[in-house]
Amino acid sequence: MANAKDIITELRRSQVIPDAYLRWESYRESLTDYIISMAPSPGNLAIFGAGRSADLDLALLSAYFERVTVFDRDIEAMTDALSHYGLSNSKKIRIIQADFTGIDDSDLYDYVDLITGELTRLKTDFSPAETAPAAIEELDRVYGSVNDYIPDFGEDLFDMSVVLGVHSQLNNMPAWIWTALLDLVRAKDPKVPIRVAAENDAITSRFNEGVIKATHGRIMIGCERSSFDGQGAVEGALQGMNDIRKRAREGEINLISSRTLVWPFSDRKNYQMELLTADVL
Repeated sequence: MANAKDIITELRRSQVIPDAYLRWESYRESLTDYIISMAPSPGNLAIFGAGRSADLDLALLSAYFERVTVFDRDIEAMTDALSHYGLSNSKKIRIIQADFTGIDDSDLYDYVDLITGELTRLKTDFSPAETAPAAIEELDRVYGSVNDYIPDFGEDLFDMSVVLGVHSQLNNMPAWIWTALLDLVRAKDPKVPIRVAAENDAITSRFNEGVIKATHGRIMIGCERSSFDGQGAVEGALQGMNDIRKRAREGEINLISSRTLVWPFSDRKNYQMELLTADVL
């Protein structure tokens, strides 16, 4: 069986949509235009979870804003994005590697090693029901170690901060790893995904806290739903939006606009992308 690093690398690689720049062209144009239209000023823009930026036209954004800062865990993806948009040598845009959750790869490696160790040791006698408690205990340790973690995005305060489709990715790896490894032995067990989902409220709230602290102007939060009837909540995305609405009710931010766009994610799936824009008070 592959080692933990290779397993996680392959899972992350499988997230890349090969034809995203082409497939999302119309969506990217609408989303980029909307961000510019909602900007409080052409000052400094932050994009959190920018990745390869197939959903945002960095060239147009860097032409409009005085400065653009993109944050992501994946330096290579952000570098590829700048190259795609012809911005590799631009002085108006910078990339910063950022940790949104405090959970690092070494934590995930230990978690993978625990599960694969049981798969290797027990082979055909492997029982997910017997392994799940140990996996959950390891997750409890990891989550407990980041219980007070709020991401720090530096001393700069941004006129506008944009977060699109990020909340569903913050805490998705542990459940995904569990499901992918159990698929190898055609097994299923819901206990680990249930434990992972239980942490989404806290993780998304701490991330939102970090974004708001880095912003003195306006935030735009985009979270996806998997259906078009108001249902189809996506784990992480749901909790992220609920936290934003809670902050609005408590007077921390002032919601000023709501809009929904169709995100043509892949051949098999479209998402409904709900966009909330708010002023930081």
